[in-house]
Amino acid sequence: MLLRTLPALLLLVTACSPSVAPGTTAAAPSTATSPGPVATVLPASAPPLHCSLPIETEAGASGFLSFPGGDFTPAATAPAVIPEIGGYYTQTFDWAYSKWLPVGPMEISPDGSRYAYKSPAGILKVVDVVSGAIAPIPASRGWNLIATANDGVYVHTFLGRTGLWFLRYAGGDPVQVSPAGYSYLALGGGHAYASAGKDDQTLLQVDLHTGAAEKFADPPAAILGFDNSGDPVVRLANGLVLMPAPYRQVAVADQAPPGFVVGDANGIWFPLADGIYLGTSAGHSTRMSSMPGLVEGSCR
Repeated sequence: MLLRTLPALLLLVTACSPSVAPGTTAAAPSTATSPGPVATVLPASAPPLHCSLPIETEAGASGFLSFPGGDFTPAATAPAVIPEIGGYYTQTFDWAYSKWLPVGPMEISPDGSRYAYKSPAGILKVVDVVSGAIAPIPASRGWNLIATANDGVYVHTFLGRTGLWFLRYAGGDPVQVSPAGYSYLALGGGHAYASAGKDDQTLLQVDLHTGAAEKFADPPAAILGFDNSGDPVVRLANGLVLMPAPYRQVAVADQAPPGFVVGDANGIWFPLADGIYLGTSAGHSTRMSSMPGLVEGSCR
């Protein structure tokens, strides 16, 4: 994954986990020291919502689109950075602790209390969101992060096809959770997603309980996110689709978004060149704002 230093220049789109880490009661985003809101066009067909959506504008500024109205208010704080590295991969708003974090959704624990990253020395480390304390994850050298849990991380070796493993923050032996022989790409909804390797890019769905794998989608296929129930949102050659089951496709958009897709209780948020859209599991999509940008969290 590419690192962004300040000022931010690049975002690498990767497969990601279902959504920003949830919280039970979300505090409203602070905008006390921010410039005033910037008006944007809210289409008349947009569904009525009362929430704030974290985004990054084309100019690289993070902030919130507020609904109803669709106005944009810049974030009150500077972009978060990984202290050891001095930069960030992307920004994600952690609603559980009302903080911007310097990583994507898959690196954040479901309860929002931690995020993980790979250090320049090749060691995976975990950061406490409240205190900022950084701790190395035992036995993590040489592993690559695929998803973060409340008590550890899911890891694999790059193209090593050694299986999917779990490393606990507290230490102990690595635990294998799915079989070897695949290149793992994403994790969500009780399944891992993988390919058989460089000679076969067919997307596979692997059951984390049984280890059984089945073909899920023909290439080219890339998971950009998950909906609120854990079903993957997949970029195919003909656009963006929600896939609740192997080879079952619900059209979301006829073009691929340039950034993460985020699922929440409202639907599936995704960016396109002409604004921010909200899709549904029924296959309907509505442009919610004419302000282009990247989605950086759920709308709450």
